[in-house]
Amino acid sequence: MLIAAVESDFKFKNLFPLASVPALETENCAPLYFRLFTVDVVVSNSPAKCTSVGKLVEDIESFEDLDLKENLLRGIYSCGYEKPSIIQQKAIKPFIVGGDLIAQAQSGTGKTATFSIGSLQRIDPNKGTQSIIISHTRELAEQIHTVISSIGQYLNYSIMKLSGGTSVNQNMDDLRRNKPHIIIA
Repeated sequence: MLIAAVESDFKFKNLFPLASVPALETENCAPLYFRLFTVDVVVSNSPAKCTSVGKLVEDIESFEDLDLKENLLRGIYSCGYEKPSIIQQKAIKPFIVGGDLIAQAQSGTGKTATFSIGSLQRIDPNKGTQSIIISHTRELAEQIHTVISSIGQYLNYSIMKLSGGTSVNQNMDDLRRNKPHIIIA
């Protein structure tokens, strides 16, 4: 699973030609995360229903509706989340189910928690690295690391943040030694 976190003013059309992504011909289409393959699900925080390329994406009313791991749910509530935001209602379930996802929402709507919850739910604790989250700034990587570590605090997952300005050799040694489930870079 590869996630790229980008800022809200980043234009999707800078990444792919719009013709290759049906249902994404909105003016200010900024992705929250994406996988660089075929897009299966497109969600937005607009009131309109979002499509899963031909299927409607069902909204969820509560985090319990997602059938999450008990300790993940515990972490969500301990971080102060009570009810999923609009983007969380629309994007968490398709993320957990799998496939490729593009989501957009305004700042402060819970985008980071959305892909954090999805990533944490999909991790198999008996396997090595399963999620790489890429951001374009050290500050955003730090924010993502803080959120995912907080939400996942009751799970026994190894989460590692790598960023510029640190020793490459030390990072490589840490990766070999810790074998993180999630890497944030």
